[in-house]
Amino acid sequence: MPIRLGVALVALLTTSANKTHYSFLHGKEGEAERLVVYSPEDRSLEVYQSATGHLWPATLLIGNAFLVTDAPQINPPFSAAGLQSTLFRCDGDKAVCEPLLSSVEGIGSKFVLPDGALLYAASPLQSRTDPRTKGQVLAYRHFDLFLFRSGAEPRRLTDVGAVSLTSVSAGGDVIALEMMQANKRSDSHIYCAKVGKDFELTDFGGDTSKPCIGHGKNYNSKPSLSPDGKHIAFLSSSRSSKAAGSWIYDIVVANLASKKPIAVIPPGANAAMSLSNPVSVDNDVVRFIERTGDRYVFKQFDIEKSETKNLGTLDVRDILSAPTLRIGAPR
Repeated sequence: MPIRLGVALVALLTTSANKTHYSFLHGKEGEAERLVVYSPEDRSLEVYQSATGHLWPATLLIGNAFLVTDAPQINPPFSAAGLQSTLFRCDGDKAVCEPLLSSVEGIGSKFVLPDGALLYAASPLQSRTDPRTKGQVLAYRHFDLFLFRSGAEPRRLTDVGAVSLTSVSAGGDVIALEMMQANKRSDSHIYCAKVGKDFELTDFGGDTSKPCIGHGKNYNSKPSLSPDGKHIAFLSSSRSSKAAGSWIYDIVVANLASKKPIAVIPPGANAAMSLSNPVSVDNDVVRFIERTGDRYVFKQFDIEKSETKNLGTLDVRDILSAPTLRIGAPR
């Protein structure tokens, strides 16, 4: 059974010099999905599972504290009544996850701004026809962008109703996100917007806006901005593989203003389809994960030095044997 990697990856430099934490979802078909938080420097490992449904992308804060959404299992029950997504703040050192925000809307991709405010994508549950079975199912397919500050109600920033809206990031006075809109096809799904006073978005016209950057003639996705907003890293499906039966993805690091690539990082020979989302952790460093067989390899690309190096590895058997904390479980 194939191992699924890269639903989300977040890597962040902590207050401890030269220490990083990676967060990613690991799962096999037919097995419960696990959220993994790992530091290759000291090999610290925490593993989490949802007690009620499934986990949506995690966003690391300081050290191994992070935000994660516990989303309900929606099919079955095929009814939206009583279903809520809950955003948790977890402390890996204390093995405690506390609820921060609950919503009838599905809380998806998240990004913590420098002032502590939370930028996130959310969608209400909608009934739709499953194209395979022709039956009615529930789905999150009407996403918009929201801003949440502690003590205040969430504020809607967009009104685009995107089929999907993921990989939200911000840097300088720009935000970037991956957005797929109904009845609109494009080689790139990377959109950008300028951030004005009080976080008003400009140059972002919903259905009329155009992707802000891309590479090659195939699918571009999963953008991550550097903190100063000058560089952007993203995935690019550069070529197809007959052996793998699908596209091979490269990581592209580019100058956002000029749109010109600084580097194109291909996967290793044995990891053609297993690159995770790239994440800009500072103005000059991009981190990502590559999977080879049953091993995760943690990597970083230095823009200034134009070099890629390995930071460490983690075996799948270590994830499966680690103690697991259930998020959303009654206490």
